[in-house]
Amino acid sequence: MLEEEALSALPLITLTTDFGDQDGFVGAMKGVILSINPEARIVDISHAVPRQDVRAGAMVLRGACPYFPEGTVHVAVIDPGVGSSRAAVVVETALAFYVLPDNGLITLIDQITPVRHVYAIEQAGLCLPDVSRTFHGRDIFAPVAAHLSRGLPPNQVGPPMQSFAELDVPAAVVDDHRVEGHVLYVDVFGNCITNIGPEQVNFGAFDWRWRSGDREVAGLKTSYAEATWGEALMIQSSNGCLELAVNGGNAAEMFGLKVGDLLVLYR
Repeated sequence: MLEEEALSALPLITLTTDFGDQDGFVGAMKGVILSINPEARIVDISHAVPRQDVRAGAMVLRGACPYFPEGTVHVAVIDPGVGSSRAAVVVETALAFYVLPDNGLITLIDQITPVRHVYAIEQAGLCLPDVSRTFHGRDIFAPVAAHLSRGLPPNQVGPPMQSFAELDVPAAVVDDHRVEGHVLYVDVFGNCITNIGPEQVNFGAFDWRWRSGDREVAGLKTSYAEATWGEALMIQSSNGCLELAVNGGNAAEMFGLKVGDLLVLYR
């Protein structure tokens, strides 16, 4: 029991990037973290976020971060604006800390656990010397996360910010006979996750249908296996929103769908 209690008290840091695993970028970040806090536990959420796709990164954070213990430090680096005037920030919610560029990555987390405070990272002594213009993940985000995991108060990284960058996430539009939504994310299986949630449709009494050309998908399945092999279906995804999928197949490829595409339901 004592060992379990000690383990649970060890600081936890997660990493989410678009770096892939071919180069040494992720390893460099981990090396910096462990040099500052050798006791840190580092968990990789994903390093396969599509390159420079901030919206996809926001979806990955939303899908994973809420399930980590309170006090976790989450580092996210999907940063097409690296080296520009965009701020590097620490975001504090009721449950966790996020160390990331101020480019909208926090948008979907804010919808689940509202942001309490945002601080611009301006305390140079917390970063590596000679910060590069191309690798803030190693030089800024990793060392700041390590210091936070050692107990540094987030307000010590720099001044508070009154606002933060948010992605333009369209809201689904609904009336009695029509729902207009959009594809927010396409996962590795080709499932298309939309912005149509329980606020727009009743998943308990779902009587909507979707049509693409001569194909029609009607009703809601409770599992992929309810559909025959190769059959398209609608299901409530693990994040609570409507998902278009194909049992054993790829809905994005079957219907030619991509992020941002309009998806209209009828009844």
